Amino acid sequence: MKKRYIIIILAIGGFYSMLYFWHQEDLSVEQHPTINSPAAKPDDYLLEAKDYEDEQRHDKSANSIEQAIQAIWKLETDVDDKSFERLEQTIQKLEAVHKRIIRDSIPSAELLKAFEYALSNLARAELEVAQKYSTSDKLDESRSALKYAQLHIKNALMLHNSDRTEDSIQQAIESQLVDEIDNLSNQEDLSQEQYLAALDKLMKEVDHVIAGVDE
Repeated sequence: MKKRYIIIILAIGGFYSMLYFWHQEDLSVEQHPTINSPAAKPDDYLLEAKDYEDEQRHDKSANSIEQAIQAIWKLETDVDDKSFERLEQTIQKLEAVHKRIIRDSIPSAELLKAFEYALSNLARAELEVAQKYSTSDKLDESRSALKYAQLHIKNALMLHNSDRTEDSIQQAIESQLVDEIDNLSNQEDLSQEQYLAALDKLMKEVDHVIAGVDE
């Protein structure tokens, strides 16, 4: 009988320990969305919107863009002032695309350009987050932000038409960025100074991408 009670108590204790762990994990996701799964949500919705536009399902596309905007709002709570301003500009561009789709239509090239602008700015914001965590000696968090920055660039690559010269140039730059981020993520022996210098270089390169998209 005593053994049964011990087993029951251990089972109950284990159950509540699991609940506590899940709560802590959920809390971390809510407080730090840029280094957790919510960071990928804007990408999912934008790529979904692209697919709906390809199928001429404009109502569905508009809804996905609206969800992408809401997903970016959540990320804004976890970035610095400069990144916040960038993401606000991103949201304004997406809202303009959203309005055009609802009222009439938008050329595919303009739609993809707006989405690439959004993804590039999301990548830039993640690099800022990576820098912030690195200066606080939180390398795991920094690498998580770096992972999502790379994801945004990878998804931006999916929006290009390789037959267009300007797209080919942007595509080459973004492909190089993906490789550089991958290389940085796999280097374990860098000093903080070297790591921050590499992040600074990546941010400048992303700025170049954004400037190219925003011409």
